[in-house]
Formats: sequence, C-alpha cells, structure tokens
Amino acid sequence: MSRSLIAQALRASSMLQDIPSALVSSGGHLRAFRYMLAPPLSQDRLAIVCSAYVKSKEKTGKPYGAAEANELANFIIERLDPYALAVRSGGAEMPRTSVRQLMNKTGALIANQDLQTVTRNRLSDEQERLTLKHLSQNGYSLLPPKQVSHRGGVSQLSLMHKAKLAISSTNTQEVDIAVGMKGDHMLALECKVSNDQTNSIKRVNDVIAKHHSWMSYWGAGFITTGALLQGVFSDKSIKKLEKEGIHIFWSHRISDLSDYVLDR
Repeated sequence: MSRSLIAQALRASSMLQDIPSALVSSGGHLRAFRYMLAPPLSQDRLAIVCSAYVKSKEKTGKPYGAAEANELANFIIERLDPYALAVRSGGAEMPRTSVRQLMNKTGALIANQDLQTVTRNRLSDEQERLTLKHLSQNGYSLLPPKQVSHRGGVSQLSLMHKAKLAISSTNTQEVDIAVGMKGDHMLALECKVSNDQTNSIKRVNDVIAKHHSWMSYWGAGFITTGALLQGVFSDKSIKKLEKEGIHIFWSHRISDLSDYVLDR
C-alpha cells in the first residue's frame, strides 16, 4: 500500500517537478511527501512549521487552493531528502534506479509508521479491556455507553466505556473510561500507550486537551481527570500531567487505580 501511495504522488507531481499540481488535485499526496523530507515530519510537526498545512486535507484527500499548494511545495522542495532530490533533478529522464531507491526508502518509513500505529492501537485496546476487567473484579458494574450531561450520570461503583461527556450545550468529548465514585463525583480516565518519548508528547497533549474541555464545562468539583499510562513516557511529559493536576496511574500497577477510586 505504501508503494502505491508513493507512486500516485510521483505521477501527480510529474516526478516531483510539479508538486503544487499534486496538492491541488489531492491533499492526500502529502503523506508521501512528508516521508520524502530530510528528516521526515509527522503531521503535528508539519502543522507547526508550515502554516499552510491542514491535517484534515491529508486525511480526506481534500484539495488545496493554489496559494496554499505553492507555499507547501516550496517548503517541501527546500527539505527533500537526497533520494527525492535525485528523482526531481532527473525529471522524465531519470534512471529507474533512482525511483526504485526513493520508493524503497520512503515505503519502508511509511510501513514502519503504519506498523507502530497498528501495534499501539492494539495495545491501547488491550489496556482498556484489562482495565475494565480489573475494575469489574473489584466491584464495578459496566454500563452501556451514553452521553453524560448531568452530575451523577455515572453512578458510584459503575463504569462506562467510551462515554461522551458534555463540554457545552451541543458538544461532547469522549472519555476512554468514566468511573463513578462517591457522591456524584467521576474519574474521567484516559488510557494511553506510547512507543517512545517523542510519541508520548502527543499522547499527553491529548489528555491535557480533554482535561481542559472537561474542567471548563464541569469544574473540578465533579470530574477528576486521570491518565493510565503504558510504555515509554518522557519525564517532561509526566511533569506536564502533574502540573495540570491530572492523576497518573500505570498499567503495570493497576491496583493503584482501584485503590484510588474505591477510597473516594
């Protein structure tokens, strides 16, 4: 699949000679172009360093306007890796070896990223499943998922997987596991698996963004945000969670979580 993605981007851009045309036809080509950079850039990093980039257009294939396409193309051309530069400089007459080298290198990077994503999602699903099982074994009952828009929406000793917590009169924010505690208090627990320290930044930022949404609407008197972590997280990321007042738990010490919710 990664080789097909690269081949489509090369054809649409006339072998990297006309990158703007490729982006005007589909923003989806950016996934291939991102991995042709030196160094390759994630979606989040590209959004930071190039204001013309829109993550949703890469995901949906929605085309860019001419101005944004030109800005992105200029950014890409200045940062192409040696394999991509060889293809671009060769144009239509370039040796097939250059194209093959670019496709092999870029394809390997994309495939490796896809594997990491699949592995992380699998581990995340398993983490949530084991957490639900552990709390159920400690007296909690699993409720069907629903929208929680009032205090006490998740009763004491009850769990709700993928509950949708109101963050305004019209919008909701999903929480991995909502845990009902004493009174009408609730723990909004986010389960996060990280492959490495760099990846942990995004996982932690996701938790913090949800935390802010919940606190803004509900206030700390009703919801406490928790993060159940597994894998590799940088010290800096952990300190960010602590600074926000988010309770941290670890999957390898899952009993700390049940002790916490049963004690409150």
